[in-house]
Amino acid sequence: MPRVYLVVDHYSSPHFITLTKIHNRFFITNPLLFPDYVFQKFDVIVDNGTYVHGRPRYSYCIRALRMNVKFILSDYIADPQMTLNEHIKFIEFVESNIPTLARRIRRLAFVVLQGETYDEYMQSLDMLREHLVFDKIAIGGLRRIKRSLALQLALQLALQLRKKYYVHVLGTQCKYAHSFDTSWWGYRFLDQKHGKGNAIERIKAFIRKWESLP
Repeated sequence: MPRVYLVVDHYSSPHFITLTKIHNRFFITNPLLFPDYVFQKFDVIVDNGTYVHGRPRYSYCIRALRMNVKFILSDYIADPQMTLNEHIKFIEFVESNIPTLARRIRRLAFVVLQGETYDEYMQSLDMLREHLVFDKIAIGGLRRIKRSLALQLALQLALQLRKKYYVHVLGTQCKYAHSFDTSWWGYRFLDQKHGKGNAIERIKAFIRKWESLP
């Protein structure tokens, strides 16, 4: 039964208050726009900003550490080696400059696993495990996973059941994961990109469908 994290890209107080009446999990792409109570009251995953800015955003990750909420470590799209280097660089930065927050990293941070095939994901995992200790994985680069239930299931067996990681899928719905976020859902219905309003009933139906899966 996956958890659904609705993406919120732009803070809008009336819309957010309305949404919190039906949901308590959010994937926030810019934590600097949100008041502190959001982090204290709801189950939040903070994005690292890479997909918007094309470069690491340490400020996003550090704010998440300070607020004691989960976050995605900075990554480079479609480049597992650079992603690993960036993960290590961020951890070393925190350990050197904000040592009081360093102990939170393993509890709150998601490493980013990248690939297009099962073998590519496993190679990315092996590379990360050689250098880092972690228990949360965010799966990126998922053009194929939405269309391939077989790949979803294979990753679930390998990552969740055998290796006992918590798995979050970035940017698309996924039956075989602990949780996922849906960027298209956030753009269209939460931030009113297409002028269709909040569409609360459609959001409620979407959540009920996915969070009631066996």
